[in-house]
Amino acid sequence: GEPVRFAADATLFAQWAKQTFPLAVFSRDEASGASVADVSVEPALTAFEEGSEVSVRAPAKAGWAFVGWFPVTRVEQGLVSEYDDQAQLSNQRTYSFTVTGKTAIVAVYRAAGNGNARITINSVNGARYTIARNGVKDPNVQQGSQHNVRIGTVLSITSADSGRVVHWLNGNGKVMGKSQDSLEYTVTGDETISVIYDILSNEITQVSFMNDFDQVLMYRRYAASTTDASLIEFPEPPAKLGYTFKRWVFKDTGAEATGEAILQRVQHPEASYTQIIVRPEYEREDRYGTVAVFATDAAGEISEEVSRQTYRVGEAATLVAQPIKGWTFESWRSEADDVLGYTNSYSHYVSGDCNLIARYVDDQTSVERVPVISITGFAKKVEPKGAHVIQCLLTRSVPEGYELVEHGVLYGANLGGLTEDTFVRGAKGVVPFVFKNKDPVNTAVLHVPVRSDDVNVYFRAFAMVRKAGSDEIVPYYSDIEATSFNGING
Repeated sequence: GEPVRFAADATLFAQWAKQTFPLAVFSRDEASGASVADVSVEPALTAFEEGSEVSVRAPAKAGWAFVGWFPVTRVEQGLVSEYDDQAQLSNQRTYSFTVTGKTAIVAVYRAAGNGNARITINSVNGARYTIARNGVKDPNVQQGSQHNVRIGTVLSITSADSGRVVHWLNGNGKVMGKSQDSLEYTVTGDETISVIYDILSNEITQVSFMNDFDQVLMYRRYAASTTDASLIEFPEPPAKLGYTFKRWVFKDTGAEATGEAILQRVQHPEASYTQIIVRPEYEREDRYGTVAVFATDAAGEISEEVSRQTYRVGEAATLVAQPIKGWTFESWRSEADDVLGYTNSYSHYVSGDCNLIARYVDDQTSVERVPVISITGFAKKVEPKGAHVIQCLLTRSVPEGYELVEHGVLYGANLGGLTEDTFVRGAKGVVPFVFKNKDPVNTAVLHVPVRSDDVNVYFRAFAMVRKAGSDEIVPYYSDIEATSFNGING
Protein backbone atom coordinates (compact mmCIF):
# COMPACT_ATOMS: atom_id res chain seq x y z
CA GLY A 1 0.00 0.00 0.00
CA GLU A 2 0.92 3.68 0.12
CA PRO A 3 3.70 4.68 2.53
CA VAL A 4 2.68 6.50 5.72
CA ARG A 5 4.22 9.98 6.12
CA PHE A 6 4.64 11.78 9.45
CA ALA A 7 5.03 15.54 9.94
CA ALA A 8 7.36 15.02 12.90
CA ASP A 9 9.41 12.33 14.62
CA ALA A 10 7.25 9.42 15.84
CA THR A 11 7.72 6.19 17.82
CA LEU A 12 5.90 3.18 16.46
CA PHE A 13 4.94 0.00 18.37
CA ALA A 14 4.14 -3.34 16.74
CA GLN A 15 1.46 -5.35 18.55
CA TRP A 16 1.33 -9.03 17.65
CA ALA A 17 -1.75 -11.15 18.30
CA LYS A 18 -1.13 -14.67 19.56
CA GLN A 19 -2.02 -17.40 17.13
CA THR A 20 -4.77 -19.88 17.99
CA PHE A 21 -4.25 -23.56 17.19
CA PRO A 22 -6.74 -26.46 17.13
CA LEU A 23 -6.32 -29.45 19.46
CA ALA A 24 -7.78 -32.88 18.67
CA VAL A 25 -7.61 -35.80 21.11
CA PHE A 26 -8.55 -39.43 20.42
CA SER A 27 -8.36 -42.90 21.93
CA ARG A 28 -7.83 -46.20 20.18
CA ASP A 29 -7.29 -49.90 20.69
CA GLU A 30 -3.65 -50.66 19.94
CA ALA A 31 -4.66 -53.70 17.87
CA SER A 32 -7.93 -52.86 16.09
CA GLY A 33 -7.85 -49.06 15.94
CA ALA A 34 -11.34 -48.81 17.43
CA SER A 35 -12.11 -45.99 19.87
CA VAL A 36 -11.84 -47.20 23.49
CA ALA A 37 -12.60 -44.39 25.95
CA ASP A 38 -13.83 -40.80 26.27
CA VAL A 39 -10.65 -38.78 26.81
CA SER A 40 -10.95 -35.29 28.30
CA VAL A 41 -9.19 -31.94 27.88
CA GLU A 42 -8.64 -29.37 30.62
CA PRO A 43 -9.59 -26.58 29.98
CA ALA A 44 -12.48 -28.09 28.03
CA LEU A 45 -11.78 -26.29 24.72
CA THR A 46 -10.96 -27.36 21.15
CA ALA A 47 -8.57 -24.50 20.27
CA PHE A 48 -5.88 -22.73 22.30
CA GLU A 49 -3.64 -19.72 22.05
CA GLU A 50 0.05 -20.40 21.52
CA GLY A 51 1.74 -20.90 24.90
CA SER A 52 -1.39 -22.18 26.67
CA GLU A 53 -0.97 -24.91 29.26
CA VAL A 54 -3.23 -27.91 28.56
CA SER A 55 -3.85 -31.24 30.32
CA VAL A 56 -5.41 -34.30 28.69
CA ARG A 57 -6.62 -37.31 30.63
CA ALA A 58 -7.29 -40.89 29.56
CA PRO A 59 -9.70 -42.58 32.01
CA ALA A 60 -8.98 -45.98 33.56
CA LYS A 61 -11.13 -48.56 31.87
CA ALA A 62 -12.07 -52.04 33.10
CA GLY A 63 -10.52 -54.74 30.93
CA TRP A 64 -7.97 -52.37 29.35
CA ALA A 65 -4.39 -51.30 30.14
CA PHE A 66 -3.27 -47.79 29.23
CA VAL A 67 -0.20 -47.78 26.94
CA GLY A 68 0.50 -44.06 26.49
CA TRP A 69 -0.06 -40.81 24.60
CA PHE A 70 1.27 -40.60 21.01
CA PRO A 71 1.23 -38.08 18.11
CA VAL A 72 -1.45 -38.76 15.50
CA THR A 73 -0.29 -39.00 11.88
CA ARG A 74 -3.53 -39.95 10.09
CA VAL A 75 -7.27 -39.78 10.86
CA GLU A 76 -9.96 -41.48 8.78
CA GLN A 77 -13.70 -41.14 9.45
CA GLY A 78 -13.10 -39.85 12.96
CA LEU A 79 -10.78 -42.72 13.98
CA VAL A 80 -7.00 -42.72 14.29
CA SER A 81 -5.69 -44.98 11.53
CA GLU A 82 -1.99 -44.17 12.07
CA TYR A 83 0.10 -42.80 14.94
CA ASP A 84 3.82 -42.54 15.66
CA ASP A 85 4.42 -45.40 18.09
CA GLN A 86 8.13 -44.50 18.31
CA ALA A 87 7.45 -41.01 19.70
CA GLN A 88 5.60 -41.66 22.94
CA LEU A 89 4.68 -38.38 24.64
CA SER A 90 3.82 -39.82 28.06
CA ASN A 91 3.03 -43.14 29.73
CA GLN A 92 0.84 -41.43 32.35
CA ARG A 93 -2.92 -41.18 31.83
CA THR A 94 -2.77 -37.45 32.65
CA TYR A 95 -0.45 -35.60 30.28
CA SER A 96 0.24 -31.83 30.45
CA PHE A 97 1.95 -29.79 27.74
CA THR A 98 2.35 -26.30 26.23
CA VAL A 99 0.57 -25.54 22.96
CA THR A 100 3.06 -24.58 20.23
CA GLY A 101 1.05 -25.41 17.11
CA LYS A 102 -1.71 -27.56 15.65
CA THR A 103 -1.88 -30.72 17.78
CA ALA A 104 -3.48 -34.14 17.42
CA ILE A 105 -2.71 -36.84 20.00
CA VAL A 106 -4.12 -40.25 20.84
CA ALA A 107 -4.45 -42.27 24.05
CA VAL A 108 -3.59 -45.86 23.16
CA TYR A 109 -5.04 -48.78 25.13
CA ARG A 110 -4.30 -52.51 25.06
CA ALA A 111 -6.80 -55.26 25.94
CA ALA A 112 -5.89 -56.54 29.41
CA GLY A 113 -7.98 -59.69 29.67
CA ASN A 114 -11.54 -60.89 29.36
CA GLY A 115 -13.13 -58.31 31.66
CA ASN A 116 -14.42 -60.95 34.09
CA ALA A 117 -14.85 -60.78 37.86
CA ARG A 118 -15.03 -63.47 40.52
CA ILE A 119 -18.14 -63.40 42.72
CA THR A 120 -17.99 -65.46 45.91
CA ILE A 121 -21.29 -66.14 47.69
CA ASN A 122 -21.20 -67.26 51.33
CA SER A 123 -24.09 -69.00 53.11
CA VAL A 124 -24.63 -68.14 56.80
CA ASN A 125 -27.02 -70.08 59.03
CA GLY A 126 -27.77 -72.55 56.25
CA ALA A 127 -28.78 -69.98 53.61
CA ARG A 128 -29.82 -71.42 50.22
CA TYR A 129 -30.35 -69.56 46.97
CA THR A 130 -30.72 -69.65 43.18
CA ILE A 131 -28.94 -67.36 40.70
CA ALA A 132 -29.99 -65.64 37.47
CA ARG A 133 -27.58 -63.87 35.12
CA ASN A 134 -29.11 -61.08 33.05
CA GLY A 135 -32.50 -62.70 33.60
CA VAL A 136 -31.42 -66.25 32.69
CA LYS A 137 -32.06 -68.41 35.76
CA ASP A 138 -30.08 -71.42 36.92
CA PRO A 139 -32.73 -73.58 38.65
CA ASN A 140 -30.20 -75.37 40.88
CA VAL A 141 -30.39 -74.45 44.58
CA GLN A 142 -26.91 -73.57 45.89
CA GLN A 143 -25.15 -73.10 49.23
CA GLY A 144 -21.85 -71.27 49.01
CA SER A 145 -20.38 -70.93 45.52
CA GLN A 146 -17.99 -69.03 43.25
CA HIS A 147 -18.78 -67.63 39.81
CA ASN A 148 -16.70 -66.06 37.03
CA VAL A 149 -18.98 -63.34 35.66
CA ARG A 150 -18.58 -60.75 32.93
CA ILE A 151 -18.29 -57.19 34.30
CA GLY A 152 -21.61 -55.44 33.74
CA THR A 153 -23.66 -58.62 34.29
CA VAL A 154 -26.78 -58.18 36.43
CA LEU A 155 -26.94 -60.97 39.02
CA SER A 156 -30.23 -61.81 40.70
CA ILE A 157 -29.75 -63.97 43.81
CA THR A 158 -32.98 -65.35 45.30
CA SER A 159 -33.41 -67.08 48.64
CA ALA A 160 -34.79 -70.61 48.39
CA ASP A 161 -36.60 -70.10 51.72
CA SER A 162 -39.02 -67.18 51.74
CA GLY A 163 -38.80 -64.86 54.75
CA ARG A 164 -35.51 -66.23 56.10
CA VAL A 165 -33.02 -63.57 54.92
CA VAL A 166 -31.83 -61.11 57.58
CA HIS A 167 -29.06 -59.39 55.60
CA TRP A 168 -27.25 -59.45 52.29
CA LEU A 169 -23.67 -58.22 52.95
CA ASN A 170 -20.73 -57.37 50.70
CA GLY A 171 -17.10 -58.19 51.50
CA ASN A 172 -16.75 -55.16 53.81
CA GLY A 173 -19.83 -56.12 55.83
CA LYS A 174 -21.84 -53.40 54.11
CA VAL A 175 -25.56 -54.13 53.94
CA MET A 176 -26.67 -54.64 50.33
CA GLY A 177 -30.23 -55.59 51.29
CA LYS A 178 -32.33 -56.28 54.39
CA SER A 179 -35.09 -58.81 55.07
CA GLN A 180 -35.78 -59.33 51.37
CA ASP A 181 -35.92 -62.61 49.49
CA SER A 182 -33.78 -61.50 46.53
CA LEU A 183 -30.85 -59.23 45.70
CA GLU A 184 -30.13 -57.66 42.31
CA TYR A 185 -26.51 -56.69 41.83
CA THR A 186 -24.56 -55.27 38.88
CA VAL A 187 -21.06 -56.80 38.71
CA THR A 188 -18.29 -54.17 38.67
CA GLY A 189 -15.38 -56.27 39.94
CA ASP A 190 -14.47 -59.09 42.33
CA GLU A 191 -16.88 -59.24 45.25
CA THR A 192 -17.89 -61.44 48.18
CA ILE A 193 -21.60 -61.57 49.03
CA SER A 194 -22.90 -63.16 52.23
CA VAL A 195 -26.49 -64.36 52.55
CA ILE A 196 -27.43 -64.39 56.25
CA TYR A 197 -30.48 -66.35 57.37
CA ASP A 198 -32.27 -65.94 60.66
CA ILE A 199 -31.96 -68.58 63.37
CA LEU A 200 -35.01 -70.76 63.85
CA SER A 201 -34.02 -72.07 67.24
CA ASN A 202 -34.88 -69.85 70.22
CA GLU A 203 -31.92 -71.43 72.00
CA ILE A 204 -29.45 -69.43 69.84
CA THR A 205 -29.29 -65.64 69.48
CA GLN A 206 -27.35 -63.71 66.86
CA VAL A 207 -26.08 -60.27 67.92
CA SER A 208 -25.13 -57.88 65.09
CA PHE A 209 -23.26 -54.59 65.68
CA MET A 210 -23.89 -52.05 62.90
CA ASN A 211 -22.59 -48.51 62.35
CA ASP A 212 -24.59 -45.53 61.09
CA PHE A 213 -23.67 -46.37 57.48
CA ASP A 214 -25.28 -49.84 57.44
CA GLN A 215 -22.02 -51.71 57.83
CA VAL A 216 -22.09 -54.83 60.01
CA LEU A 217 -19.01 -54.41 62.19
CA MET A 218 -19.31 -57.77 63.92
CA TYR A 219 -21.87 -60.49 64.57
CA ARG A 220 -21.72 -63.26 67.14
CA ARG A 221 -24.03 -66.13 68.14
CA TYR A 222 -24.73 -67.00 71.78
CA ALA A 223 -26.53 -69.92 73.34
CA ALA A 224 -29.44 -69.31 75.76
CA SER A 225 -27.39 -71.19 78.35
CA THR A 226 -24.77 -68.38 78.44
CA THR A 227 -24.53 -66.98 82.00
CA ASP A 228 -21.41 -64.77 82.00
CA ALA A 229 -21.89 -61.23 80.61
CA SER A 230 -18.12 -60.86 80.13
CA LEU A 231 -18.40 -63.37 77.24
CA ILE A 232 -20.43 -60.84 75.22
CA GLU A 233 -17.99 -59.32 72.71
CA PHE A 234 -18.07 -55.73 71.47
CA PRO A 235 -16.30 -54.27 68.41
CA GLU A 236 -14.16 -51.14 68.49
CA PRO A 237 -16.57 -48.15 68.60
CA PRO A 238 -16.89 -46.72 65.07
CA ALA A 239 -15.71 -43.15 64.45
CA LYS A 240 -17.99 -40.48 62.97
CA LEU A 241 -16.79 -37.10 61.73
CA GLY A 242 -17.92 -34.32 64.08
CA TYR A 243 -19.17 -36.72 66.76
CA THR A 244 -17.85 -38.55 69.82
CA PHE A 245 -18.97 -42.11 70.57
CA LYS A 246 -21.16 -42.29 73.69
CA ARG A 247 -22.50 -45.83 74.04
CA TRP A 248 -24.03 -48.85 72.28
CA VAL A 249 -27.85 -49.02 72.11
CA PHE A 250 -30.45 -51.52 70.92
CA LYS A 251 -31.88 -50.56 67.54
CA ASP A 252 -35.46 -51.43 68.47
CA THR A 253 -35.73 -49.56 71.80
CA GLY A 254 -32.79 -47.14 72.01
CA ALA A 255 -31.94 -48.52 75.45
CA GLU A 256 -28.26 -48.95 76.34
CA ALA A 257 -26.85 -52.28 75.17
CA THR A 258 -24.41 -53.27 77.91
CA GLY A 259 -23.06 -56.80 78.21
CA GLU A 260 -25.60 -57.48 80.93
CA ALA A 261 -28.52 -56.11 78.88
CA ILE A 262 -27.53 -58.20 75.84
CA LEU A 263 -27.18 -61.29 78.05
CA GLN A 264 -30.73 -60.82 79.35
CA ARG A 265 -32.02 -60.91 75.78
CA VAL A 266 -29.87 -63.92 74.93
CA GLN A 267 -31.44 -65.77 77.86
CA HIS A 268 -34.96 -64.65 76.90
CA PRO A 269 -37.08 -67.60 75.73
CA GLU A 270 -39.02 -65.69 73.04
CA ALA A 271 -38.00 -66.34 69.43
CA SER A 272 -38.27 -62.59 68.67
CA TYR A 273 -34.93 -62.14 70.38
CA THR A 274 -33.01 -64.58 68.14
CA GLN A 275 -31.82 -61.52 66.17
CA ILE A 276 -30.46 -58.51 68.07
CA ILE A 277 -29.14 -55.40 66.29
CA VAL A 278 -26.98 -52.96 68.25
CA ARG A 279 -26.02 -49.50 66.99
CA PRO A 280 -23.74 -46.69 68.24
CA GLU A 281 -25.02 -43.52 69.89
CA TYR A 282 -22.98 -40.31 69.61
CA GLU A 283 -22.63 -36.84 71.11
CA ARG A 284 -22.19 -33.87 68.76
CA GLU A 285 -18.82 -32.10 69.00
CA ASP A 286 -18.75 -28.31 69.39
CA ARG A 287 -16.47 -27.67 66.38
CA TYR A 288 -17.12 -25.50 63.31
CA GLY A 289 -15.71 -24.70 59.89
CA THR A 290 -16.31 -21.83 57.45
CA VAL A 291 -16.81 -22.49 53.73
CA ALA A 292 -16.13 -19.51 51.44
CA VAL A 293 -17.08 -19.62 47.75
CA PHE A 294 -15.38 -17.47 45.10
CA ALA A 295 -16.30 -16.99 41.43
CA THR A 296 -13.58 -16.99 38.76
CA ASP A 297 -13.35 -16.63 35.00
CA ALA A 298 -11.70 -19.09 32.60
CA ALA A 299 -8.29 -17.55 33.29
CA GLY A 300 -8.68 -18.44 36.97
CA GLU A 301 -8.80 -14.82 38.17
CA ILE A 302 -10.98 -14.42 41.26
CA SER A 303 -13.61 -11.79 40.66
CA GLU A 304 -15.64 -11.85 43.85
CA GLU A 305 -16.57 -13.73 47.00
CA VAL A 306 -19.99 -15.23 46.38
CA SER A 307 -20.83 -16.61 49.82
CA ARG A 308 -19.43 -17.45 53.24
CA GLN A 309 -21.16 -19.75 55.70
CA THR A 310 -20.25 -21.55 58.92
CA TYR A 311 -21.13 -25.24 59.44
CA ARG A 312 -20.64 -27.75 62.20
CA VAL A 313 -17.75 -30.16 61.58
CA GLY A 314 -19.26 -33.31 60.10
CA GLU A 315 -22.15 -31.44 58.48
CA ALA A 316 -22.62 -31.76 54.71
CA ALA A 317 -22.36 -28.41 52.93
CA THR A 318 -24.34 -28.35 49.68
CA LEU A 319 -23.52 -25.45 47.35
CA VAL A 320 -25.20 -24.35 44.11
CA ALA A 321 -23.50 -22.27 41.40
CA GLN A 322 -25.68 -19.26 40.64
CA PRO A 323 -26.31 -18.13 37.05
CA ILE A 324 -24.34 -15.10 35.77
CA LYS A 325 -25.54 -13.30 32.65
CA GLY A 326 -23.22 -13.87 29.70
CA TRP A 327 -21.37 -16.70 31.44
CA THR A 328 -21.75 -20.48 31.72
CA PHE A 329 -20.87 -22.40 34.87
CA GLU A 330 -17.97 -24.73 34.10
CA SER A 331 -16.78 -26.48 37.26
CA TRP A 332 -16.24 -26.50 41.01
CA ARG A 333 -12.55 -26.39 41.97
CA SER A 334 -10.34 -26.49 45.02
CA GLU A 335 -7.86 -23.76 45.92
CA ALA A 336 -5.22 -25.95 44.25
CA ASP A 337 -7.33 -25.79 41.03
CA ASP A 338 -8.32 -29.48 41.19
CA VAL A 339 -11.64 -30.14 39.46
CA LEU A 340 -14.24 -31.29 42.02
CA GLY A 341 -17.26 -31.53 39.74
CA TYR A 342 -19.02 -30.23 36.63
CA THR A 343 -22.55 -30.24 38.08
CA ASN A 344 -24.06 -26.96 39.30
CA SER A 345 -24.50 -28.39 42.79
CA TYR A 346 -21.63 -29.63 44.91
CA SER A 347 -21.60 -31.30 48.33
CA HIS A 348 -18.88 -32.18 50.84
CA TYR A 349 -18.41 -32.89 54.53
CA VAL A 350 -16.97 -29.96 56.47
CA SER A 351 -13.84 -30.78 58.48
CA GLY A 352 -12.60 -27.19 58.95
CA ASP A 353 -12.25 -23.87 57.12
CA CYS A 354 -11.96 -24.11 53.33
CA ASN A 355 -12.29 -22.04 50.14
CA LEU A 356 -14.05 -23.33 47.02
CA ILE A 357 -13.98 -21.93 43.51
CA ALA A 358 -16.93 -21.76 41.11
CA ARG A 359 -15.40 -21.30 37.65
CA TYR A 360 -17.33 -19.71 34.78
CA VAL A 361 -16.56 -19.47 31.05
CA ASP A 362 -17.99 -17.34 28.25
CA ASP A 363 -21.47 -18.56 27.35
CA GLN A 364 -20.28 -19.30 23.81
CA THR A 365 -17.85 -21.91 25.17
CA SER A 366 -18.86 -25.57 25.12
CA VAL A 367 -18.23 -27.44 28.38
CA GLU A 368 -17.74 -31.21 28.46
CA ARG A 369 -19.37 -32.45 31.67
CA VAL A 370 -18.03 -35.78 32.87
CA PRO A 371 -18.21 -37.63 36.21
CA VAL A 372 -15.68 -36.57 38.85
CA ILE A 373 -14.74 -38.48 42.00
CA SER A 374 -12.39 -36.71 44.42
CA ILE A 375 -10.69 -37.13 47.78
CA THR A 376 -11.09 -33.68 49.34
CA GLY A 377 -9.05 -34.11 52.50
CA PHE A 378 -8.25 -36.06 55.65
CA ALA A 379 -9.01 -35.66 59.33
CA LYS A 380 -7.97 -37.72 62.34
CA LYS A 381 -9.53 -38.66 65.63
CA VAL A 382 -8.60 -40.37 68.89
CA GLU A 383 -11.59 -42.31 70.21
CA PRO A 384 -12.43 -42.41 73.96
CA LYS A 385 -11.03 -45.93 74.25
CA GLY A 386 -7.77 -44.86 72.57
CA ALA A 387 -8.28 -46.02 68.98
CA HIS A 388 -6.56 -43.82 66.36
CA VAL A 389 -8.66 -43.25 63.23
CA ILE A 390 -7.93 -41.66 59.83
CA GLN A 391 -11.01 -40.07 58.26
CA CYS A 392 -10.93 -39.85 54.44
CA LEU A 393 -13.33 -37.26 53.00
CA LEU A 394 -14.54 -37.60 49.43
CA THR A 395 -17.11 -36.20 47.06
CA ARG A 396 -18.65 -37.21 43.75
CA SER A 397 -20.34 -35.33 40.94
CA VAL A 398 -22.13 -37.34 38.24
CA PRO A 399 -23.78 -35.11 35.59
CA GLU A 400 -26.93 -35.79 33.60
CA GLY A 401 -26.48 -38.47 30.97
CA TYR A 402 -24.68 -40.84 33.34
CA GLU A 403 -25.91 -43.42 35.86
CA LEU A 404 -23.93 -44.10 39.04
CA VAL A 405 -23.66 -47.88 39.47
CA GLU A 406 -21.22 -48.01 42.39
CA HIS A 407 -19.15 -45.59 44.47
CA GLY A 408 -16.48 -46.31 47.03
CA VAL A 409 -12.85 -46.17 48.15
CA LEU A 410 -9.88 -48.49 47.67
CA TYR A 411 -7.47 -48.33 50.59
CA GLY A 412 -4.78 -50.22 52.45
CA ALA A 413 -1.45 -49.88 54.24
CA ASN A 414 1.95 -50.77 52.76
CA LEU A 415 0.72 -50.44 49.17
CA GLY A 416 3.71 -48.51 47.83
CA GLY A 417 4.56 -49.15 44.18
CA LEU A 418 0.96 -49.19 42.98
CA THR A 419 0.27 -47.14 39.87
CA GLU A 420 -2.88 -45.60 38.35
CA ASP A 421 -3.22 -48.74 36.22
CA THR A 422 -2.81 -51.28 39.05
CA PHE A 423 -4.61 -49.57 41.96
CA VAL A 424 -8.07 -50.04 40.41
CA ARG A 425 -11.44 -51.65 41.15
CA GLY A 426 -11.23 -55.40 40.50
CA ALA A 427 -7.42 -55.58 40.60
CA LYS A 428 -5.99 -58.60 42.38
CA GLY A 429 -5.45 -57.98 46.09
CA VAL A 430 -7.35 -54.67 46.10
CA VAL A 431 -10.60 -54.76 48.10
CA PRO A 432 -13.06 -51.86 47.77
CA PHE A 433 -15.21 -50.25 50.42
CA VAL A 434 -18.56 -49.52 48.72
CA PHE A 435 -21.00 -46.83 49.86
CA LYS A 436 -24.71 -47.55 49.64
CA ASN A 437 -25.93 -44.09 48.62
CA LYS A 438 -26.13 -43.63 44.83
CA ASP A 439 -27.21 -39.99 44.58
CA PRO A 440 -25.38 -38.41 41.62
CA VAL A 441 -24.05 -35.53 43.73
CA ASN A 442 -23.06 -36.40 47.28
CA THR A 443 -20.30 -36.67 49.83
CA ALA A 444 -18.99 -39.46 52.02
CA VAL A 445 -16.40 -40.18 54.69
CA LEU A 446 -14.47 -43.39 55.33
CA HIS A 447 -13.17 -44.12 58.86
CA VAL A 448 -10.03 -46.26 58.98
CA PRO A 449 -8.57 -47.37 62.36
CA VAL A 450 -4.76 -47.59 62.28
CA ARG A 451 -2.41 -49.66 64.41
CA SER A 452 0.65 -47.48 63.83
CA ASP A 453 0.57 -43.67 63.70
CA ASP A 454 3.49 -43.49 61.23
CA VAL A 455 2.40 -46.07 58.65
CA ASN A 456 1.15 -44.62 55.36
CA VAL A 457 -2.36 -45.64 54.30
CA TYR A 458 -3.12 -45.35 50.58
CA PHE A 459 -6.54 -44.23 49.34
CA ARG A 460 -8.22 -43.96 45.95
CA ALA A 461 -11.88 -43.11 45.41
CA PHE A 462 -13.77 -44.65 42.51
CA ALA A 463 -17.13 -44.43 40.77
CA MET A 464 -18.45 -47.06 38.36
CA VAL A 465 -20.64 -45.25 35.85
CA ARG A 466 -22.87 -46.22 32.93
CA LYS A 467 -23.41 -43.69 30.15
CA ALA A 468 -26.99 -43.17 28.96
CA GLY A 469 -27.84 -45.49 26.08
CA SER A 470 -24.94 -47.85 26.81
CA ASP A 471 -24.61 -51.12 28.72
CA GLU A 472 -20.89 -50.56 29.29
CA ILE A 473 -19.70 -49.72 32.82
CA VAL A 474 -16.80 -47.24 32.90
CA PRO A 475 -14.66 -46.59 36.01
CA TYR A 476 -13.68 -43.09 37.11
CA TYR A 477 -10.95 -42.65 39.73
CA SER A 478 -9.46 -39.98 41.93
CA ASP A 479 -5.72 -39.52 42.26
CA ILE A 480 -3.97 -41.90 44.64
CA GLU A 481 -3.49 -40.25 48.05
CA ALA A 482 -1.34 -41.43 50.95
CA THR A 483 -1.22 -40.24 54.53
CA SER A 484 -0.38 -41.43 58.03
CA PHE A 485 -2.15 -40.54 61.27
CA ASN A 486 0.80 -38.35 62.30
CA GLY A 487 0.90 -36.76 58.85
CA ILE A 488 -2.53 -35.12 59.31
CA ASN A 489 -2.61 -31.67 60.89
CA GLY A 490 -5.07 -31.01 63.71
